[in-house]
Amino acid sequence: MPSVFNNFEPYSINPSYRVGFDISEEIINSNDDPSLYDNAKGFTNFAAPGADRFKISVKLSKKALTDYEDTNFVELMRVDQGAVKKLQDTSTYNEIKKYFAKRTYDESGDYSVEPFRVSIEEALNDEISSDGLFTEDRLTDDGNEPDEDLMCVKIFPGRAYVKGYDVDISGTTVLDVEKPRDTQSVQGISVPFEMRKFDKS
Repeated sequence: MPSVFNNFEPYSINPSYRVGFDISEEIINSNDDPSLYDNAKGFTNFAAPGADRFKISVKLSKKALTDYEDTNFVELMRVDQGAVKKLQDTSTYNEIKKYFAKRTYDESGDYSVEPFRVSIEEALNDEISSDGLFTEDRLTDDGNEPDEDLMCVKIFPGRAYVKGYDVDISGTTVLDVEKPRDTQSVQGISVPFEMRKFDKS
């Protein structure tokens, strides 16, 4: 966004208002912007419209102190009778990102764009019978000594949106998990199960 100066109250010494960004969204297609025609061959092909674009615009504006219809408004400063009562001194980009993260989550929830593949591996590789990820002379990625009580959860690269924020893992992540070793014996209980028809051909 380019630098903006706006004198909202040039003739008043005791202004009262909320200052912030009005956010507008629109879909731009090749009818609005000729540069969106397909140029895969190095020149603009007017017979082949390209993909539409999602355009976000911000405009510096003011609102009355009693106006809290903030669906498309991000407040930066609040002035009451000429005195600054509130100043949003954190990153404006962070506030806008939070706004769109909430909107994305409200509309779509959590979802993956490139699903993460997960595998369970042994931690210890004793080079005899246990084909784990780490030999005894190495530490795991979490800094633990590999042993038979430890297993590893290997998470492969992927991309997802969680609570509206993008989570992009470009490399493989290995997490240590202790194997469940506790057992409990229970007698005299019933365990329901579903039996299906068995057809032996």
